[in-house]
Amino acid sequence: YIPLLRLKSERKKRLELFEEQLPEALDMMARALRAGYPFNDAMQYIANEMPEPLGYEFGIVFDEINFGRDLKQAFNYLILRVPSINLMSLTTAILIQHESGGNLAELLDNVSSVLRKRIKFHRKVRTLTAEGRTSAWVLSMLPFAVFVGIFVTTPHYLDPLFEEELGHNIIISAIALQIIGA
Repeated sequence: YIPLLRLKSERKKRLELFEEQLPEALDMMARALRAGYPFNDAMQYIANEMPEPLGYEFGIVFDEINFGRDLKQAFNYLILRVPSINLMSLTTAILIQHESGGNLAELLDNVSSVLRKRIKFHRKVRTLTAEGRTSAWVLSMLPFAVFVGIFVTTPHYLDPLFEEELGHNIIISAIALQIIGA
């Protein structure tokens, strides 16, 4: 399970980094569009200028569009590779604008602003709940710490738990209840 947990952790870090880079990339794309670049060139600009992972993913989208894939399909494959709600909202906005027309640079500025506010709100929530999460960890580990403390200071006090069948059942029940409680 350790390699899977590490892979899951690395994936989560990559997704968080992608979402942090997204508003800046949208601002860069909006500036490129205002400067007169077409949408595909703005995508290439983002792919070349942004660091991993966002630059790499936008590079794939740029290549897919250049090789003939439909814009909708290219963004749908991006969403499959990078499952992000922020990216889904951006993709939806771009596809609607592509079909209906309008000022894409202004749309990208608005989406960028909304994404920055969402990231700021998410960080604020994590900050406000940090104390509660820390308290939960402390309370979850407290019974184990007390058990180890008693075992170290007076080991004979816990002999019935290790020597008798009822003691084994109590230990198993206590561990199961602690896991459920956590």
